[in-house]
Amino acid sequence: MINKFDSILQHHSQDATHSMISDNSTFSKPMVNEMIPAELHEDVTDILAKLPLNHQMLNNMRLEMRGRGIDWLLDLYLRELPNYMREIKAALDANSAEDLYLAAHKFKGGSSNLGADQIVSLCRLFEILAKQANMDAAKQLVPTLEAMMQRLKLEIINERQNGKDGGPSRT
Repeated sequence: MINKFDSILQHHSQDATHSMISDNSTFSKPMVNEMIPAELHEDVTDILAKLPLNHQMLNNMRLEMRGRGIDWLLDLYLRELPNYMREIKAALDANSAEDLYLAAHKFKGGSSNLGADQIVSLCRLFEILAKQANMDAAKQLVPTLEAMMQRLKLEIINERQNGKDGGPSRT
């Protein structure tokens, strides 16, 4: 069963030019799952509107790390993605708000280092839900997180192929 977050994300993923979202777009007023507290609906909308990867941040990193490059960092992150997801799911399966907070916080930190802005924002939302012990709402976000991770993987693979460690990639 596809939940409302997934349908929003699928629609968003089909639009390659998602950096320009008008006030009349689907994203300005998404149908947000009833399990998510109303005060967080706007946060989810904002998260879906972000690009999966901040290329300017990666360009800056490439310039700062010219000698060593950043491809090794991208590879490390790709290897760690399944572990981050496993920790989130384990916390949810154990119904442990504390473990969820720690897993989301760890995932957020690793993602912020690479400019994975969408994932960072969604991890912040997981942290908020963990602090509220709202495990049902957090469980509803898992398919969205998984879909975002898949998009992010593709973006990172593209970045690895197009961004040369000798200089900046696309802007």
